[in-house]
Amino acid sequence: MGIKEYLSQPVLLDKAINEALLELEKLKQLALVSKSFVSPSKGSGNLSSVEETVEKICRMEEKINKAIDCYVDAKAEVEQLIDRLPSMEQRTLLKYHYILGHTWEQVAEECYISIRNVHYIHGKALGALSAMAEGITA
Repeated sequence: MGIKEYLSQPVLLDKAINEALLELEKLKQLALVSKSFVSPSKGSGNLSSVEETVEKICRMEEKINKAIDCYVDAKAEVEQLIDRLPSMEQRTLLKYHYILGHTWEQVAEECYISIRNVHYIHGKALGALSAMAEGITA
């Protein structure tokens, strides 16, 4: 894994968590709709589909909790690595992009610099981090 991929882990995990949360919400809505159609006189036929949906919800919640744990760990590791950079400008730029998930254009606006300068600083920061992180990304 390269340094860019390593730094991108928190943002990618955050996106995956958000997608899973949307899927979980759909499953919960499905369970509510299914439950409202269950009739006690019809036996357990419809109830089993509700139970299956509830099981899916539980599995999805477990998956989300594991992903959140991974996200917290990855974010802490990436922040620790970024904090080792001597340049505050490089640290700020990398945190905006790799921790907060801002686009390069947003980073340029936040830092009051040109997009060209953002890419220059980013390249310098990646070079410095690559030298520091040889053991981490192997």
